[in-house]
Amino acid sequence: MEQRPTAAWKAAFIVLLILEWAPIGLLHHFPSQDGPSHLYNAAVMANRTSQPVYREYYVVRPTPAGNLLFQVLLAGAIRLVPAHLIEPLLLTTYLIVFALAFLSLLQAVTPQYWPFSLFAFLFAASNFFQTGFWNFMFSIPLALLALRYYVRGKARPSVVWYAVLTLWGLAIYEMHMASWMVFAIAIAIFSAADLLERPRGRSWMPLMTLLPPLALTLAFVAGSGYRSVRSDRLPETLASRATPLAALSFFRSLSNADLFFTGAFALLVLGMFAMALRRRSRAENRWLRFQPADAWLAVAIGCAAASVLAPSAASGVFIRHRLAFYAWLFLVVWLSTQPWRAAWLRVCGAAVFLLAALPFLWRVPEYRRWDRDIDEFMTAGPNLPSGSTVLALDMQDTWHRVNPLLHAVDLFAPKPFVDLRNYEAATAYFPTQFRPELNPFLSLGTLDELQHIPPVFHLAQYEERTHTSVEYLLFYGRSAEAFPERGLYAKDLSRYRLIFVSEPDHIARLYAAIR
Repeated sequence: MEQRPTAAWKAAFIVLLILEWAPIGLLHHFPSQDGPSHLYNAAVMANRTSQPVYREYYVVRPTPAGNLLFQVLLAGAIRLVPAHLIEPLLLTTYLIVFALAFLSLLQAVTPQYWPFSLFAFLFAASNFFQTGFWNFMFSIPLALLALRYYVRGKARPSVVWYAVLTLWGLAIYEMHMASWMVFAIAIAIFSAADLLERPRGRSWMPLMTLLPPLALTLAFVAGSGYRSVRSDRLPETLASRATPLAALSFFRSLSNADLFFTGAFALLVLGMFAMALRRRSRAENRWLRFQPADAWLAVAIGCAAASVLAPSAASGVFIRHRLAFYAWLFLVVWLSTQPWRAAWLRVCGAAVFLLAALPFLWRVPEYRRWDRDIDEFMTAGPNLPSGSTVLALDMQDTWHRVNPLLHAVDLFAPKPFVDLRNYEAATAYFPTQFRPELNPFLSLGTLDELQHIPPVFHLAQYEERTHTSVEYLLFYGRSAEAFPERGLYAKDLSRYRLIFVSEPDHIARLYAAIR
């Protein structure tokens, strides 16, 4: 029998949603590492036909790696919404959709959905939220809603149901490959569980809906794009492979205090897991017997195994972190299906509420600091002419887990200009790509070189190969020495003049080529 949701659970859900949203609504710029890059490349897609500089440097072509659906939707939004409103609207939409999708999935699998719905706000503000992995972020609620559709309809499948499930899979894949991998794991495990229960049934039929995205996956893995994404330099020991799963690396954000947050989360969830197993074994008076809801635990284990065994990268980096995220999320879904006393649910709900609310005590000061730095950085934008080429170089010598200034130059969009360190355009898994003859990563410097501290770049080599010039150099970031680029790149800067320095902290220094 379904529990009646109490006003207290609803109020807690709404309060946490508002709390998660507050930094987005109150700051000028929410600190996001890759978010500006997504905005810039969507602007290229939206305006390429009307902007000669975009046509000169970029081509837009779909790839079998996914990552297309969100970029197309974002390009459409750029045509309709003022640029400064896109990011806050986007992040607000994500928080609402993620929370409601998680709640909706829980409603389909357990009567105890309200207490466990609060876990949504622990997962929503993950490292992916801070790093601005927008494609992946929006693929998560899409996958959760697709699984809800599958769970509610698998007992009475129809031709229409199979067709819609196929479209769900394609939509998830085109949003992000990693979430489709999780969706496929879940469909396979549920189908296997149903087949064991009804050996002569057609439980295998949903697997057929996975074939179109599977074909795209195989096409990507077989192509040069996948080989360009894989990183053989990353350590491949078992311990390093298991680190994202065991250390909950996907929860780490801007502050080192998140270590306490991840530790408390792990203790709570693993404690509940141990308690659930103990109660099950006592109730059944023998070793645990498989129940239909245990398929969610199998999905969590499947995602955990995939996280450890997966390659270092696929459609983007941090593939193991993404799969580990889902492993813990589905473990929570399984916990919601177990019998709990009302008193324990209240204690658990209070703990989750505190875990979701307390991180803002240490994150908000970091948000404000980065907001001030981005505000100062943005003052360089009016000094960069439309149609120009700029090489933005990070000189900040302090370590940070998430660097909201890394691609901040792309916040100048939708002003048309060419970002010569546009990492998306150098990959094979995003639709916007540099033209081969003007690709800066073939001569100006590799991505690792350009993002190194201090950066390494080769202006003369790039200009000789492409017969073009780098019109502007933008150095930025805090460092122990004022204007460190003057000592490091004196020869290169002899052909440039300083035209702008941001105040008060000199975070941005813009140099123009001497004509």
